[in-house]
Amino acid sequence: MSLRLFRCSVLLALAVVWFCVSNVGALHADEAGVIDWHHKLIGTPLKNSTFLHKPVAGSGALAFTLTDRNVLAALNPRDGAIGSS
Repeated sequence: MSLRLFRCSVLLALAVVWFCVSNVGALHADEAGVIDWHHKLIGTPLKNSTFLHKPVAGSGALAFTLTDRNVLAALNPRDGAIGSS
């Protein structure tokens, strides 16, 4: 019984190690700065879908719009920044 338990525990340990190793991903040195950033692309605003939201005390105004990528975006009307006031 002890040998059977030992074999099962070894198989379980190997399975866990294999699972962890098979799911590891990383960037190669030559890919650094090339594919490791995030673009906030919202798409092109749809006609008649943009409205200006009145600012709450202490915050700036936001323009809300629907886009051709089915995104509801909040934009700063001053500089076009996404989701900031």
